[in-house]
Amino acid sequence: MPAQASMGDCTVEGSSAVCTGDDQQAVQGNTSITDLSLENAPIKGDVLKSMTALNRLAYNGPIDVDLREFLNAPALAQLEITFDTKPIRVLAGTEFKLQTFKGFDGEPFSLEIGDYFTNDGWTDPPVKQVGFNTFVAPKATRMRFLDGYYEGQHKADGRSLQYNIHVGEQYVVSAYEELSWLGTGKLQASYAPFGEASILNPSATTVPVGTWVTAAGSKTSSGSAMKTNCTWSRGSTVVQKSKSGDSGGCAYKLRKADSGKKLTVKATHHEYRGETEYWQSTTETFSKTFTVQDPILLKLGRIDSAQVGKKLTAKVSNAPSGVKLKYQWLRAGKNIKGATKSTYAPAAADLGKRLSYTVTGSKTGMYPVVHTSDYTSQVIKGNYTVTKAPNIGGKVVYGQTLKVNPGTRSTKPGKFKYQWLRDGKTIKNATKTTYKLGLSDVGRKISVRVTASGSGFATQTSTTSKTKTVAKAKFTVKKGASVSGKVKVGSKLTAKPGSWSPKPEKYKYQWYRSGAPISKATKSTYKVTLRDRGKVVYVKVTASKKGYVSKTTTSSVR
Repeated sequence: MPAQASMGDCTVEGSSAVCTGDDQQAVQGNTSITDLSLENAPIKGDVLKSMTALNRLAYNGPIDVDLREFLNAPALAQLEITFDTKPIRVLAGTEFKLQTFKGFDGEPFSLEIGDYFTNDGWTDPPVKQVGFNTFVAPKATRMRFLDGYYEGQHKADGRSLQYNIHVGEQYVVSAYEELSWLGTGKLQASYAPFGEASILNPSATTVPVGTWVTAAGSKTSSGSAMKTNCTWSRGSTVVQKSKSGDSGGCAYKLRKADSGKKLTVKATHHEYRGETEYWQSTTETFSKTFTVQDPILLKLGRIDSAQVGKKLTAKVSNAPSGVKLKYQWLRAGKNIKGATKSTYAPAAADLGKRLSYTVTGSKTGMYPVVHTSDYTSQVIKGNYTVTKAPNIGGKVVYGQTLKVNPGTRSTKPGKFKYQWLRDGKTIKNATKTTYKLGLSDVGRKISVRVTASGSGFATQTSTTSKTKTVAKAKFTVKKGASVSGKVKVGSKLTAKPGSWSPKPEKYKYQWYRSGAPISKATKSTYKVTLRDRGKVVYVKVTASKKGYVSKTTTSSVR
């Protein structure tokens, strides 16, 4: 039996592997794996591209994926995809939309009504298709979403690719519960907000226009056949009556005129007794009052692309006057905490996910309805925009310390990296925010390369302007040069260089006689000669040090 090895979010056993998360290092570049299963793990094109022996790929996860990512696998011959879908809610007799996705050609997958819905034995069509992925729910039937599949051709070599769209009964759409005898007499209203889950039979009394009301009687059938005719009245006015033998009349669609009025149904049950071959009829009457409101119907615009840090704006139209709108942004179908404004800037947590938003309108006297937008494409990495360029501060003089200001970006980066440059070339080990100018910098120009990075963003690099040429430093003379000794023929004079900051590395001396330099008198001492009689003698001291401008001071005359 092949050994099993786990690393990151992947387990490898022989030529097979299973990944359950984002860390797929264990399979990246593996040229021996032929069978890969992704269980709620992201599709990574670069990983698939590196698996040159991959023959079979099974994917089980959210529907919000780009199918073209699968085509990165160079040797893929068998692809099995199962989408993890969620139920939706629809309002009987109104339009609803199913979630769609893009096929291998990048075009949205086309739905065919006959392949995906059944009416479980009813003779009327269960749904009516009125648009690409838009359907109208029936007025009186139960229906469920069926398994289906999509076939496409790999453009490169024509290999057939097949995958499941829905498994089991992930999507269940019910117009309302079928007529039943529950043991107590009552009226039930079937409704649910748009775009949330399947319709049931709650006992709510405030409902939108178009809600279907059903009659539930107390009689049970003991015969081989049962028919029920219903007559509906608003107050004393009959508003709907079944035709002979037509049980469909036991469902009534509420209108605005029904609001606040007593709604009564008279249900007559006709039961056929097979043993004695006769029909037995019983009649029951139930009443209830509903508050019927116009639903707030909105039209939401599609947002195609999304990028970390780039603000998105919900697009809403057709809102009735005076309606207040409530927003909620979603990541892969789940609410994003705190994202309840009309705008939202995708964060790092959204990277690789698809976003959508819901809008709920509210107004006194109208019925609130939750509307959900289409998904965006997968969120891509954001780009930093430089709003203030990085710059260098400090004196551009040998021995001084320069400091870089990284500048600002449209979004604050997670961190900065620095590299100091001398005449455009990298300075070894100079990677901090500060840099002390050295001897190698004198006569050169300095700049800094600043790299901004952060989770969810592409790295961004900017380089500061070059400084002016680095200048030599200057000495500070605290005390000037002086001469000690008696000025008489044969005596020795001694030059004292004075006090300097910083301390010079060396001094040069030149003695003068009445303003003229004395030949070869370049030491710190000088012996007075006959030539000096009656003349003025003094000394000039020149201090020097690497990186500093040489400076000369003159002693007083003797």
